[in-house]
Amino acid sequence: MYDEMALLLFATAVPGVVALRLKQPVIVAYILIGIVAGPSVLDWISAHEPMEPLAGIGVTVLLFVVGLKLEPARLVREYLRSRDADPVSIGSHGRGALSDVLLGSIAQRILETARGDVLLVRRPLD
Repeated sequence: MYDEMALLLFATAVPGVVALRLKQPVIVAYILIGIVAGPSVLDWISAHEPMEPLAGIGVTVLLFVVGLKLEPARLVREYLRSRDADPVSIGSHGRGALSDVLLGSIAQRILETARGDVLLVRRPLD
């Protein structure tokens, strides 16, 4: 099992460096190596059961990193710019100032950076 893990680490090094040189996301190279080295193509990994927990951890970490890098406000802004949308209406949870500071407010970020008119619709108080 350790030999296979070392092989995988070595196999990801070269495509990872190539991806960096080409200014592409390294994760794409890692995913491609995982597909090629896995049972679908080359089947380099013979000990599938011990690798399953590691694969689960890897997917969890991948999703966590993607979530950290995802900027919903930027995605919405770019979409609105691509559609030349003006005016725009946006809903808000209206959780409060402390929650906005701790969690961030997508609606607030869009209001601050929008080029055109924005209508902010707050959730009614219970």
